[in-house]
Amino acid sequence: MSVINMDVSFRGDITSHAFLPEGLQTVVLDGEAYVAGVVIQHGKESKHGSLWFLLKSGSSSNSEEVHYVSLEGHGRPGFFRSTDKENTFLVGLECRLVLVTVDPTSWSCSVDEDHPIAVFDIGDNVDDRIMMNDGTVSPDNDVICGFKDFRFDVNACLAFTRVLWSDGTEGVLFGKEVCANGNGFIPINESPSFIHVETASQKVLFSPYASFLAHHGTDKEGGDLATSVLIDFKDCSVFDAFSKDVFHSALMPDGICVWKTSDGHSKLAVSVFDYRPDVVRDGQVIQFDITDASAVKVDAVYTTKGSPRTTHPAIIQNVNGEFELWTTTADEGLLATLEERKASDDVSNIGATFKCALPTQYAPCESYHALPLFHIATS
Repeated sequence: MSVINMDVSFRGDITSHAFLPEGLQTVVLDGEAYVAGVVIQHGKESKHGSLWFLLKSGSSSNSEEVHYVSLEGHGRPGFFRSTDKENTFLVGLECRLVLVTVDPTSWSCSVDEDHPIAVFDIGDNVDDRIMMNDGTVSPDNDVICGFKDFRFDVNACLAFTRVLWSDGTEGVLFGKEVCANGNGFIPINESPSFIHVETASQKVLFSPYASFLAHHGTDKEGGDLATSVLIDFKDCSVFDAFSKDVFHSALMPDGICVWKTSDGHSKLAVSVFDYRPDVVRDGQVIQFDITDASAVKVDAVYTTKGSPRTTHPAIIQNVNGEFELWTTTADEGLLATLEERKASDDVSNIGATFKCALPTQYAPCESYHALPLFHIATS
């Protein structure tokens, strides 16, 4: 067990690019591998965001090497995933799933608004406060879409998690949420499992994958997917092995990544969004061993100096074949709050993307692949 300091990889060259980056992953454009992600929105009042791409063979230390593809006029992207069509991505834009094709020669894109993959009914009288915030693709090509309420209203609970099943039907995994976040698939208790984060509850939940699949057809009755608590971030005993400053009341789980090691252990990294605005603290990504749900333990805590709101981790294999842990961090109003207070804190790292070498004992197994592709239906 260890505490590992991460280094800044880059920070957006304008403040809007640092407002709310998320969705870290590896993608391929024209045969070249990129580290990529989303900027959900370019400011508190912004109604659009962007995708961004950093060539893996670049120095990954200069923001000028990061290419931003604007989605102005199309909305705010909560997440995106590669597809089986070259340079085309499945993007969760507001309340719809659309295909976006990126041209890396001009860093522009075309958005297929005429043929959306899905348009989710988010209800009446919610304006633009409800949108997709996180998503992933299951091993069977189901698309999980977690929504959030931008007002973070813990009493109204207007958000939810929907699923577009591979047969084209829609369903509800969870209702009455505030901020649905990370989703993933990994073996737990020697059984394939589905993991889900609901930030406001400060809990990571899990369900056997068989139960996830069996929910298809029953979810229209309004019941949530049956789950168990994997990690409760309000339980300080989980963090007893570390110094007292690791545990605090603002441990809000955000994005996640999961992987399996060469010795068969299942790992979960959780970015922690520390919302406290009083001072600039260091951020945290906490890595757990979740092989056995009854014996979850902390492996390591990765820290992001001067940027407390970490949002999404990812395991990235660099050009030398070595594995690294990356995480995005966000401003999301912290800079404005500090400016109002005329704080003297160093804010240069807020909204930066960080990385560090992944300790070799935690390296993914040889069959590791970052995220499943979304297979576009041809019929």
